[in-house]
Amino acid sequence: MTKKVIIDMARVTIFSSDFCNGSTVVKEVLERSELTLITENDIIARAHTMSGMSEEKLERAFSPKTSVFDKFTHEKENALAHLRLAVAEILSKTNLLIAGYSGLLVPREITHVLHVCLVGDMQYRIGLAIEHQGVSEKNAKKMIKELDQERAYWVKTLHGTEEPWDPSLYDLVIPIGASNIKDAAALIDDYLKKAIVKPTAASKQAVDDFLLSSQVAVALRREGHDVAVTASKSQVTLTINKHVLLLSRLEDEIRGNQKQGKNFTR
Repeated sequence: MTKKVIIDMARVTIFSSDFCNGSTVVKEVLERSELTLITENDIIARAHTMSGMSEEKLERAFSPKTSVFDKFTHEKENALAHLRLAVAEILSKTNLLIAGYSGLLVPREITHVLHVCLVGDMQYRIGLAIEHQGVSEKNAKKMIKELDQERAYWVKTLHGTEEPWDPSLYDLVIPIGASNIKDAAALIDDYLKKAIVKPTAASKQAVDDFLLSSQVAVALRREGHDVAVTASKSQVTLTINKHVLLLSRLEDEIRGNQKQGKNFTR
């Protein structure tokens, strides 16, 4: 039996391609450590509580499918803002393993979060799809292509890259095969013990900034404002991304609705 090791202040995100035994790797990592699993459902439930949006609408933020009414309701943008806030609030806790799409919401500036991507050889993935879904090879390929496109959409939405497995987005990109599931989990466990993923003053500030920018973004969304929000050292910057006829009036309204007690920079 593998001895569990308590890893102080550890946080890891694991984003996986479909049909590469990602859930098995996650389970193996949890068995080796005292990490608490945070699933997509946990994040969605938290976002649902704070936003009042249905869980179905929140989940649609991950999908390239868009409602014909979205340009009026801004449903996806509202969902994304609340999902980001849910993740930001959870990061105040320690010893977390965030599995799934939501981990990609964590800014790379938060260096004490270990970002992991699990990918599989296509033939290996096709074999698992056939085994688990009982489909033909042709349908397995089609299924994997569609699922990869969904992941590509999500990554492009957040980071602007077309490649969901882009190494620049992760600390570790691990190819998964039939025989190295335990090796992958051991590698993740080893990295979590390294000094490089220990909290620093800068990474702790990055967590505070992530929470602040997420809170401000949600507050502005609730007032109907389509504004990009960033924060650095508790200084919030708002970027108006669309043409506005009465810019000064919008700026005054935004400042009037500010609830965070921080300075906004134009």
